[in-house]
Amino acid sequence: MNLLAEGMQDKKNFRRREGSLMAMELLCEFLGRLFEPYIVHVLPYLLQCLGDGNQYVREATEHTARAVMSRLSGHGVKLVLPALLSALNEDSWRTKCGSVDLLGRMAYCAPKQLSGCLPMIVPHLIEVLGDSHVKVQDSAAKALSVIGSVIRNPEIQSAVPTLLQALQDPAKKTTACLQILLRTEFVHVVDSPSLALIMPVVERAFQDRSTENRRMACQIIGNMYSLTDHSDLAPYMKNVMPGIRASLLDPVPEVRAVAAKALGSMTRGMGEKCYEDLLPWLMKTLVSESNSVDRSGAAQGLAEVIGALGVEKLQRFMPGESGRINWRALILLFASIESQCTI
Repeated sequence: MNLLAEGMQDKKNFRRREGSLMAMELLCEFLGRLFEPYIVHVLPYLLQCLGDGNQYVREATEHTARAVMSRLSGHGVKLVLPALLSALNEDSWRTKCGSVDLLGRMAYCAPKQLSGCLPMIVPHLIEVLGDSHVKVQDSAAKALSVIGSVIRNPEIQSAVPTLLQALQDPAKKTTACLQILLRTEFVHVVDSPSLALIMPVVERAFQDRSTENRRMACQIIGNMYSLTDHSDLAPYMKNVMPGIRASLLDPVPEVRAVAAKALGSMTRGMGEKCYEDLLPWLMKTLVSESNSVDRSGAAQGLAEVIGALGVEKLQRFMPGESGRINWRALILLFASIESQCTI
């Protein structure tokens, strides 16, 4: 490894740099996870070679980076990712470009690792899109394109250019992107690389002043639970849930209705992880003295969530005698909900 590290740093002989990279690629191919402990030590030199002035060295580096990332285990991702993310804060634009390129190459990780690392990678790449150096911006755009290239869902694959435009210019392109996603008829499962590009657009839409964008964002979230693996969607819920709750209290009735349906879909998909925190908030908002709009939204959301829970889990929420559902209390609750929704 010391010889390979020295070879990759040899500025006078590009063939030695290229050969060292090829040797590292082969070691990674044959040793697999046994090679993981050494990756962190050669990572700084790999970053430098990505921006090498020689075309053959750059090509060898790309092949090596793809081999390294495709064989990383979950532990290997945890070793490599902090070093790459910290390199984004360096002053050197070349180091930033190398780090961004390698982050993009993490799209070649195994599917099991992708669902865990992409939710962390893509937000940093989006942030780098606004870097002061043009080449760093270009590297971030290329890295996002690499992530888009490994998408397996054919419906999303055709929408990748629109998604990338929305990530680079959210103020002007978000609405068009949301409309395309809603018009798309999905036949295949939405994979984790697809979610990595879709969810930042949805999160941005929740922060938009446009009522239509917020409504479409809620509708997309509700649809996603029937299109994707819930474990792939779970890492994004921390950032999405505040937007859904805010939409549930929106002054526009249509936005509140779509947000309530999205909560129902989330409850059916995530189960107890979702409603344990959600139900207390809905009940507190329903009986609050804030305003009728908030109470109406909470009532609609509560109706959708309770409908998604089913009879068995409803017993925990509204127990009566002998562990049975307190139907009288339930009827009174829905009467209250109906009165709030007519305000």
